[in-house]
Amino acid sequence: MALSLNAGTRVITVPKADLTFVSGTLYTLNTESFRLEMNALIASANYIWLPDYAIRNAPVTVSGTTFAQTLEMINNFSVTFDDSGGTDQYSVQLEGSNNNLFDIQSGVLNQNLIQVIPTNSAGLIQIQVGSGVTPSDVDDIATAVWTSATADYEDTDTMGGFLTQAVLTVQKFLGLK
Repeated sequence: MALSLNAGTRVITVPKADLTFVSGTLYTLNTESFRLEMNALIASANYIWLPDYAIRNAPVTVSGTTFAQTLEMINNFSVTFDDSGGTDQYSVQLEGSNNNLFDIQSGVLNQNLIQVIPTNSAGLIQIQVGSGVTPSDVDDIATAVWTSATADYEDTDTMGGFLTQAVLTVQKFLGLK
């Protein structure tokens, strides 16, 4: 990557050449690569005097599920995706972390012609390479959880029980059971 940083304004500029081309006008930014390059830049002699630019929370494993890292820009640092002086329009999808790089309202993203697409998710998980877990496995797990949540529950104090009772009531009303 070839990020640039204006120390006076704390604006980080991401050149289009540093993004990964997907198709058409869609590109991706690996936020972990962004973070590592910023760490190296901020540790260099020209910028070491600046305050921290971000807070990072590493991936965390809870009950066997690894949740993705978070990256939060702080201390009035902001990000601009290069739009070649207002002549280049494209989209950037942020990948690899839950982050605030897309936040225009708080001044983190300097809005121009570039559309920034966050992929934040409260349930974003990190799948280990070689673990054998695939995206279709995640779909299968979600289906199994939904099925078990609604099957064989009679206690309406649980969500599964409530849903089961609601389905049975609707089926009775429609004359299906």
